[in-house]
Amino acid sequence: GEGWGQKIGTDATPKLGGAVIYSITTTIATGGHGTFICPSYANEGETITCSSEPNIGYELVLKVNGNAHTGNTFTMPAENTTLLVDFTKIDYAVTTATGLTGGSISASATAQYQDEVTVTVTPATGYKLDEITVTDASGNAVAVAAVFKIRELRVYE
Repeated sequence: GEGWGQKIGTDATPKLGGAVIYSITTTIATGGHGTFICPSYANEGETITCSSEPNIGYELVLKVNGNAHTGNTFTMPAENTTLLVDFTKIDYAVTTATGLTGGSISASATAQYQDEVTVTVTPATGYKLDEITVTDASGNAVAVAAVFKIRELRVYE
């Protein structure tokens, strides 16, 4: 029939219109941590948008034909294409207040989803801890389960 005279890439499926059709092979790294769906075939030059949904605390890491790629959209090259998909843990920044009077506060610089974060508060002589407020990147208060460990106990008579 008309339109079946186009070139076909190896392991490709013919389509009408005379365009070269190439295969897309997707490999998801062991462990999963999200879902990724992409077409199996495409025309050269076609914009391919894959569906990606990482689990909470993970982000998509995609390689197209061995090259690192940002996002989940790419232009189909003139060859059969291999996608390597991985979902890696996100390192979230942990920041503490600076310029405090009456002591200091410190914590690790980064943490991953569901990590335990240790915050060390060192009051200056004559000061005591009043409160600690934890907020997310948007400034919203975050509920925390606090565990206090006393390193030194002074008794005054």
